[in-house]
Parts: sequence; structure tokens; C-alpha cells
Amino acid sequence: MTAVLALETATDVVGCAVGIAGDQTRAAMLVRSERSHGEMLAPMIQAVLAEAEMSIADIDLIAVDCGPGRYTGLRVGIATAAALAYARSLPVAAVSSTELLAFGARKFNGYVVPVVDARRGEAFFAIYESTGENLKEIEPASIATPSQLKQQLLRLEGESLILGDFAFDASTDSLTHVSASYCENRPSPSSLAVLAALKAEAGQVCEYSDLKSLYLRQPDINTARKSRADATRKAAAP
Repeated sequence: MTAVLALETATDVVGCAVGIAGDQTRAAMLVRSERSHGEMLAPMIQAVLAEAEMSIADIDLIAVDCGPGRYTGLRVGIATAAALAYARSLPVAAVSSTELLAFGARKFNGYVVPVVDARRGEAFFAIYESTGENLKEIEPASIATPSQLKQQLLRLEGESLILGDFAFDASTDSLTHVSASYCENRPSPSSLAVLAALKAEAGQVCEYSDLKSLYLRQPDINTARKSRADATRKAAAP
């Protein structure tokens, strides 16, 4: 059976899990952290492997959340996944944060709308159609303000399940077909291990060199640097 090491760093939590395909998660750890993903992930991997009574030599597949999400967290997770996969010549299952959230709600019958806080008053989101058995992506991951996201929801005909870590008022009048349900949750490393094993069975894996983050906009640090540069140019202008 495939042993999976799953790394989750896309949001304000850092976590990892060890799972066996067709079995329950052997061990998992998840801690909220705003800026310490790089310092926490490696010791966490060691702790989870020890709890599962396994070593990195027992792992067959690396799984990583590739976003959309926070720029620094994504870089930490992808770099760690690539290093582990390279060292042991392992395949990698790259999963988006929106697909991972939707996977946890795959038993819902209707539209599943995973939402990830993008900060600056915006959210990453995608739309999936669920039959209660299968998920089909009908709107790929993109970024929107709450009002833009609400307009997307109003176009859906049927019940919609909204889940994620970005709260907003999606209430509508009685003529719409939107039924909103709110969940305070984030992508889970345990679910990532399960989903990655399924992807591996379907041949949906890649090489470490093919890993790329899905961020959907410029990182915050670049935006801040550009703002300072623009201010400096204006101040220096005659």
C-alpha cells in the first residue's frame, strides 16, 4: 500500500500527516502560525513520522498543497516537498487548496464553493458541482472581493455550500437559489493524504521539478516594495 507524507502550508496553519492508501491516517499535526511555517515544518515532519512509527524511507508519495494561498507558506511547502521527493526519487501529488477543501465536502449534493482568505479584503475561491459521489470543477480557482463572489453565487441554480476561512455576508432575497452554509475550517493535511493517494491511483502525479505554486497575484512584499518605489519616484519628481 502507498504511504503518503502530506504537507499543508498554504494558509495560516502549518501541518503534515502520514497516511496509508485505503487506511486511516497514521499520524497528523496541525498548528496555527502566521509567519513560522519554515521553522515549524521540518520538526513537525519528524514528529509525525515518529508518531506513525515510520521513517522517510517508508514513504512512497509526497503530497503538497500548491495553493492558492499565502506566498511564503506556499514556497515553504513546495520547496520541502521538492527536496524530499528529489532525495528519494519519489513522485509528488500536487493538490490545490480549493480542491482540498471541496474534497472534504464531497458528500454534499449541490455546488461546493471552497473559499481561502487572500487578505487585503479578497478571497481565493473555486466552484465545484457535487453529486454526493463525485466532484467536478466548473469554475477554476480565481480571486474576488466579497461582492464579486456573491455575484458568482447568485448565478448558480441550486444549493451552494460555502466553506473555508473567509467569512462574508452572502444573504440574498427569497428569489435566489443560494443556500449558504459557513464553516470555520482550513485545508487539512489528513484529507490531503487521502486525496493524494487517490490521485496516485489515477496516475495524477508529477516530478518534483514540475511543482509550481498557484498564487493568482503578486506577493504582498512585492506590492509593498512597489508602493514605496512609486512614492519615492513621486517625491523625487520635479
